[in-house]
Amino acid sequence: MARREPAVEGSFEKGVASPDDWVAASGSPSVRYGSARSEDRHLVVGTGDAWRQDVPINGGATHTLSGYRRTPSSGTGDVQIEWRDEGGAVINTSTVTPTASVGWQRFTLTAASSTTAAVEARVILGADSGVVEYDDVQLEENDEASPFTNAPHVTFVRDADLVYASNDRAWSVEMDRGRVRRETTSGWADDLNHVNGRFFDLMPVKDGLQHLTFAAPTGGDLSVEVAYRERYL
Repeated sequence: MARREPAVEGSFEKGVASPDDWVAASGSPSVRYGSARSEDRHLVVGTGDAWRQDVPINGGATHTLSGYRRTPSSGTGDVQIEWRDEGGAVINTSTVTPTASVGWQRFTLTAASSTTAAVEARVILGADSGVVEYDDVQLEENDEASPFTNAPHVTFVRDADLVYASNDRAWSVEMDRGRVRRETTSGWADDLNHVNGRFFDLMPVKDGLQHLTFAAPTGGDLSVEVAYRERYL
């Protein structure tokens, strides 16, 4: 069966106070930096907390929800899909209770709405007790889970100026502005010689401040692979 696009921002990197397209379903769920399964951020829920996202679907078709979860403090909780009709009423609910694990462990839930009247799947990530953490979640129209893929990769290449590079220790790209900064022995400074496409041609990011930092080359070409999502294509 053809795969649909995954649940939007399933690695929770976009957005500020909350990840884009996810909202608090109950309690006070949070976003945590560091120790994520991939990239920088993951979701955290405590007792009674839950995050949710509403995803358009083809009613009656089989879908698979998958993701990674860990329970460092023996947390418990279900992962749910509420199948909803055009008016927002719940048609039926599918649930899986992942096994507790102190490390990241993948869960899957393969199910379908009971009628073709469903137009939306509400994905709910919660906790009944303790602390539960989630990362790399996707929903696809498929009867099994595909490997989670963060993003298409884009490679930008620049010829290194050896005299210029010899005075610098590292470069940093501010993703949301496309601005390049360089670190010298005097600290960080804007690199006005390699900005707005002459170094990287990056599209702006709506929210947040993302950086890519890499060491100065000592010779030859500098090739940098930017592993961020379609906003940079």
